[in-house]
Amino acid sequence: MTETDLEQALLYLARDVDELSCALEEVTGDEAAYVADARSFSESGVLTNDAGMVVRTENAEFQVTIVRSR
Repeated sequence: MTETDLEQALLYLARDVDELSCALEEVTGDEAAYVADARSFSESGVLTNDAGMVVRTENAEFQVTIVRSR
């Protein structure tokens, strides 16, 4: 498995924004937790050679980098 394989699998899960929003609400207790979008670094125009994704909520943006450690 490569970093890109894991990136694609995580994006597959993250793009179900309703399910991800429910999970965030469960973890944070915030009923307003809402995921607006999830895209790969390349789709988002992030200038890096690393695999990863950008997750956007109503109030924030998170970058998740995937680096193989061994």
